[in-house]
Amino acid sequence: MRVDQAVTILSAGGILENCRVAGQLNLRSLSRTDDIRVPITIRNVQLDSICAPACQFHEVVLLDNVRVTGAANFWAGYFLAGLQASYSYFGAEVDFQCGGHNKGHDVDFKQCEFSGFVNFFDCWYEGPVSVHECTFSAGSNLLGNIGKPFQVRFDVPPGLEGNIGRLDLNG
Repeated sequence: MRVDQAVTILSAGGILENCRVAGQLNLRSLSRTDDIRVPITIRNVQLDSICAPACQFHEVVLLDNVRVTGAANFWAGYFLAGLQASYSYFGAEVDFQCGGHNKGHDVDFKQCEFSGFVNFFDCWYEGPVSVHECTFSAGSNLLGNIGKPFQVRFDVPPGLEGNIGRLDLNG
């Protein structure tokens, strides 16, 4: 499937599923501004890469059994209605830095595999965060940078269980 076809499906609030999207899926193109006001559901999809820099998601973002072979860039992404990623593979770096802001909604990672470094630099999670049975091959700074002004801020203590890899890297 072409990127423009995927954008058309998602911008109408549809579910992107059971396909491969060639090229970079830029979720920012779903709106003329950085406010995305449709739910994002991507299920059983292979993506070359995905990006959504500085987007405010007003509806839940769901990634279920998604395979991203390249980078995933959610820099400064605000998940105002939550983020759920399950049974997914990320083959390169994943960038969440300067984001979070889940306003009481869940950010939940379940049985995901991250091959590259997962960057949570300077994130603020106002609602629950859970990371269960995930693999971080190159680690993450989710619990790192302790005492620094850019360490991840959790208003609710995170739920962490059965993860593999270091979550306390600095940087």
